[in-house]
Amino acid sequence: MTIGAPASVLPDLDPIDDVVWADSQPGIGGVWFIDHLLGWVPRGVDSEVVSDPHAVMDPFSLMAAAARQTTRVPIGLAVTDPLRRSPAALAQAAMTIGWLGGRPLLLGLGSGANHNLQPFGLARAHQIQYLTDACASITAYIGRDSGSGPALGISSAADARLYVAAHGPRAIDVAARYGDGWLPASLAPKPFGSRLRLLRERAESHGRDPASIRPALLLWAALAETREESLAMLERPFVRAVALYSAAPAFERYGAVHPTGGEYMPGDMSAADALAAIGRIPIEVARDSILSGSIDDVSERLDAYEAVGCEHVIIYDIGRYLYPDGLSQSRACLAALASR
Repeated sequence: MTIGAPASVLPDLDPIDDVVWADSQPGIGGVWFIDHLLGWVPRGVDSEVVSDPHAVMDPFSLMAAAARQTTRVPIGLAVTDPLRRSPAALAQAAMTIGWLGGRPLLLGLGSGANHNLQPFGLARAHQIQYLTDACASITAYIGRDSGSGPALGISSAADARLYVAAHGPRAIDVAARYGDGWLPASLAPKPFGSRLRLLRERAESHGRDPASIRPALLLWAALAETREESLAMLERPFVRAVALYSAAPAFERYGAVHPTGGEYMPGDMSAADALAAIGRIPIEVARDSILSGSIDDVSERLDAYEAVGCEHVIIYDIGRYLYPDGLSQSRACLAALASR
């Protein structure tokens, strides 16, 4: 199993330097950008590094710049959606970045998260149908399925890989039919394994080789050398807020209710309301939602994912944003995990 490193989309940490660093680390098997219009925490939640969590930059522009300045590491997007960006534009941009870097861009595509859509008037019903249609179109545009429409001309000079972010059965069927990779987020090892089995069954039903679809996973993390340091990060609201993305059952498992009623909209919350909600997150939910513990603890957790078939884990470490030396600590931990 290979390790994927995060790339910043905030101006407070240099995104290009993240990719250059990953490119210099032979053990790092990918570097990944996220595609948000707003950050994952409300303004006013403390960080010693981030001045404005909603000052999020466009990842396609950043990936293009980074691709031209690096040579080895796969560059990926985890993930965008077909509501903010049309399938044709996504395919053209992905292959253009692939051409710039001399290697395929890993294009992660999901149905869309409400916190990126609703505030901008982009929310739509039937989002899985949009995802299905977009995946069919993109595979045609990059020259994989001529039966779905015309390939873009750039497909003769460049390539991209489509990773589908799928959790439920309908979306998993989409990944099984069209994906070069499968890229869910924040699944525990057991449900990851059961959904991977479903993915492979559905791939066979579509006449595809299940082994041709790479199982990957994105995990939020708080990395440190020791367990005590890592768990202390979970007490920091800037890290712990990620647990608010968890669905209501994640809280009900520990006899709690979701502090925001089940939907987290960080752009709509005041700092006071956000801190109150974060304060109501049980530590158990935080530990379930955020990869934490010593390097040995995290390595054991990764072993559990590898045992159920995961081939690539993106460790999106939030601790890098907590304090000025957080970036160097994060990179040291990622390098250690990649060399295990």
